[in-house]
Amino acid sequence: FNVIVTGYYKLEVWGAQGGYGYNNATTYAGGLGGYSIGTVKLNAGDSIYVHTGGQGTNGSTTSSIKTGGANGGGNSGYYRGGSGGGGTDIRINTDDNLARVIVAGGGGGGAYYSKYYGGAGGGVSGVDGTGYSATYKSKGGTATAGGAAGYYSSYTGTAGSFGAGGSAHTTKSGSYSRSGGGGGGWYGGGGGGYRNSSSYYYYGVSGGGGGSGFVYTSGVTLPTGYLLGADYQLTSAQTIAGNTAFTSPTGGTETGHAGNGYAKITFVGQTLE
Repeated sequence: FNVIVTGYYKLEVWGAQGGYGYNNATTYAGGLGGYSIGTVKLNAGDSIYVHTGGQGTNGSTTSSIKTGGANGGGNSGYYRGGSGGGGTDIRINTDDNLARVIVAGGGGGGAYYSKYYGGAGGGVSGVDGTGYSATYKSKGGTATAGGAAGYYSSYTGTAGSFGAGGSAHTTKSGSYSRSGGGGGGWYGGGGGGYRNSSSYYYYGVSGGGGGSGFVYTSGVTLPTGYLLGADYQLTSAQTIAGNTAFTSPTGGTETGHAGNGYAKITFVGQTLE
């Protein structure tokens, strides 16, 4: 979007939902996307790049790695886990992760077993995935780092990173690797590992962690090389996790965002009242 009129613009973004994990006819939910909002002053001649997150792919009985949702979702394990949902963000003047002014985190993918859910995206820190135990679960992304991967023994997923969710452990076997991928976001959530040392080894370890949200305001910790100056800091800004109620794209209220991500830019005026 090429800005024609200098003025103030309200930015709203919703992250995508993670894919569900699958166990016969039962599904274990992927985390829902988060929401971020803020107002920025844009100048005529500025360029705006909008990246909307794609919903994670659902788990199935097909033996294949499920690719993560667009814009940062992490891949699933090899069998029955869901992949992570992508984050949604808006960038100013440079189409680069280091020019993101606002981000809504995507949800982590669900895993194979009962109550192995993906964590919700969004908020300053994404929500952890749930699974075999608190010790081994995948972690949500934070304001300054990707979420840690789920693991059991040495069988780990991939940690989240700047802009991307981690992938679940991907041993190619019909009995292994049934965890979920991490959600995309400012920093992505961790992907799940798998368990190999008991009759429960094939259940996976965890749903993926949710990706964190971000709003560029004074006082936030910025990564090295961040490209936006203070003139683009947001006002009236907040980032909200997908386990909390917030405004929906249609103007109602939703608790977490389901489906693909969404973005909205609204012209407020040439001055702020």
